[in-house]
Amino acid sequence: MPNLDPASNTLSLLRRLPRWAVVVWIVLLVGVIGRVAKASPLSGTVVPIYLTAGERWLHGEDIYAPAPPHDVYRNPPGVAAFFAPLSLLPPKTAAILWRLFGVALYVTGLLKLLRQAPVEAATSRQLGLLAFLAALLIIPSFNNGQVNVAIIGSLLHATADFRRGHLWRAAAWIAFASFFKIYPLALGLLFCVVAPRFLVRLVPTIVVAALLPFACQQSDYVAAMHNRLVEFLELEGHFRAILTRAPWDWTIIARVWFDVQISKDTSQLVSAAAGLTFAVVVGFARWRRPEAAIGTAFSLGCIWMTLFGPATENSTYTLLAPAAALLMLNRPWYRQPVGLAAATLLALPILRGLFPSSEVMPLRTAQPFAAILLLGLTVSDVLRSRRPVEMQEAQALLRPGFPSITSREAGGV
Repeated sequence: MPNLDPASNTLSLLRRLPRWAVVVWIVLLVGVIGRVAKASPLSGTVVPIYLTAGERWLHGEDIYAPAPPHDVYRNPPGVAAFFAPLSLLPPKTAAILWRLFGVALYVTGLLKLLRQAPVEAATSRQLGLLAFLAALLIIPSFNNGQVNVAIIGSLLHATADFRRGHLWRAAAWIAFASFFKIYPLALGLLFCVVAPRFLVRLVPTIVVAALLPFACQQSDYVAAMHNRLVEFLELEGHFRAILTRAPWDWTIIARVWFDVQISKDTSQLVSAAAGLTFAVVVGFARWRRPEAAIGTAFSLGCIWMTLFGPATENSTYTLLAPAAALLMLNRPWYRQPVGLAAATLLALPILRGLFPSSEVMPLRTAQPFAAILLLGLTVSDVLRSRRPVEMQEAQALLRPGFPSITSREAGGV
């Protein structure tokens, strides 16, 4: 019987990490924080955009108005409210604290998820590969202060709590992630397929999260900012025809390699169809092997948010970092050519960014291709899994609508 004690599993995992993996994380943290501390507050970062929006929020000003030399603010009004306290601090202090907050959510969420399953089967090399990929693939978002690191950290916490049956906590984490961007709701809806009664927790927490900004400012002002967001998104949609402004989702493959421009309506229909298909796959996984359905939902949720989600960009693929790493955890590297190819494609634009020059448009398709490979890997895991006789007998004893998570999930989180 494996040891499932959280503290024991966490220590076991950390002790078996190879030293080079620890060094990678130290270099990442020291390098990025050191760069932020020494560089100009406006250099290679989006944090000033958030801080400016937070400052405008405090003064009741239009958070979506141009603010040269910064880029325009694109997040929901609640994010401006979140950054309002940070806007009172010195810019570099605020930038460092925000990055540390995001990476703390990410690391603790990953450890929280891993320590729930036995780590004895994972070799030191596999754990090192996971740690390396988990660090490498968040570099773009962590370096420039994007919200994606905090989002994926929140989703890791949500998945870990969901596996433990703490549905209210999981719903709260989903709501927190959706506070920054709307698309993390995709994972929450897939969790509802695994456990239908999760919807009863998810809806009220989302409503509370949506109403929180109204508790931080006058209601008329908050409503006006939501209207401004809708206007801004409609304006942004007109720039889809420009290739350099096109989303880095599946449509960029058609644009770059086949010179076919996908209309916004077609893209939205495909996204909806993909979401319904993913829900069916998760439902099939729940029937086939209930203990693996949560890992399937997590992987497919992250894939949908990047490959089919709205306004995908380079840094959005940070959301695939843990899914790519965890899908490879319990497999020998020589049996993972697809996973390794996906990880390589995800890393290519990151490595390309180290050598500034004119942009190579085909490189933008590397990450969507990686998401497609991970999608194939996830679906193949579901199709290859078998429903054992003992699982059929145990299914009758499970609580209605929620599977008991007591064993390692097959080929997933």
